[in-house]
Amino acid sequence: MGVRTGELDRRITIEQPTTVGYDAAGGPTVEWASFTTLWAKREPMSGSEQFGADQRYARQAAVFTVRHIPGITPAMRVVCEGQIYQIDDVAELDRRQFIRLTCYAFEVPSRT
Repeated sequence: MGVRTGELDRRITIEQPTTVGYDAAGGPTVEWASFTTLWAKREPMSGSEQFGADQRYARQAAVFTVRHIPGITPAMRVVCEGQIYQIDDVAELDRRQFIRLTCYAFEVPSRT
């Protein structure tokens, strides 16, 4: 794989969901809290469109490569330059030197 330090040129925050209370129906109220902030390499991937409930959703894919940090899971998300990406897959690279995060962001829905 071989990622060079100079390629880690995007500052990202990885966030995790935390339960902060319960609503009137007894369901959990979840907020996102910072897990860590670190440098990453961002590689855009081709996007796609999905349709549902008379709305069009643009799905943008990206891969972020970061130095290995234990505890990152697909339940977390990445924030990069104001865009929120849901983590779809976490893969270890180079004998735990790096982690590749395959992520997806959804654009604001628009009417078809």
